[in-house]
Amino acid sequence: MKKRITTLSVLLLCLMLLVFLGLMAKEIYSQLHPPKDPEIVADLCFGKSGDTNYLVYVKENGKYTPYIVIDTKNYGSEAVLLLRKDVYMKEMMYRDANIFGTGGAYYNGSIVDDFLEGEFYNVFSEEMKSIIRESPVRIHTSRFVEKRRMEGEPFLETIYRHVFVLSAAELDAPLIRDKEIDEGDVIPEALKNPVLLYTWLRSEAIGGDDTHASLRDNTAVVSNHIQNGAEHYVRPVFTVNRNEPIELQTVDTEEISGSIYVFSSDK
Repeated sequence: MKKRITTLSVLLLCLMLLVFLGLMAKEIYSQLHPPKDPEIVADLCFGKSGDTNYLVYVKENGKYTPYIVIDTKNYGSEAVLLLRKDVYMKEMMYRDANIFGTGGAYYNGSIVDDFLEGEFYNVFSEEMKSIIRESPVRIHTSRFVEKRRMEGEPFLETIYRHVFVLSAAELDAPLIRDKEIDEGDVIPEALKNPVLLYTWLRSEAIGGDDTHASLRDNTAVVSNHIQNGAEHYVRPVFTVNRNEPIELQTVDTEEISGSIYVFSSDK
């Protein structure tokens, strides 16, 4: 019995010694290989570099604006998604009121689509425009939105945009739980960074072609039969190459005072 206790004690001491040596090895490794400062935009991806270093600041009409850096494969493995931290404070209709009921929820050529690809895209400097990718964006076809799709016809089409908005599926609120017709995989990082205002998505809601979807309070809400002329905000997204260089810059403006990460080509 005494010999058994002695053996257990030795084993316990050996285990404690191994744990201690493991912790020491980890500490020595950390000192010899300190984490490097972010050098490319992918280093800032949400959840990768702590709770605070996930923002890159982009100039909009000369003013630095924070964007959340997100790693998603929805728009290509070579890109990262940039989600505007705050909504863009301009309300707009989704489409002209007089076309509701005739495919009004079709994203391509909507007021939202034209605004983002035109007026909003032009808030960026020419240097910033040069690194914004023309992203492949999946949307439902007009015939699917209008409930006129015939068997064998596609559910989805791909358009190419510099700036766009997310879909309901990406916010874990797909119209139908069917991967075949989802416009993209769920992006959890978007749900973890909610806004407090309704924002347009690029998905139609269930119940008719004159419906749209919106995001509020960390939850995607598909709103049925939005009244003609309803106006909401937009929360723009776009993509850049994941290896795009960034650097830390100290700024002192009315909006921001301190060190922020910016694109090397847009400082």
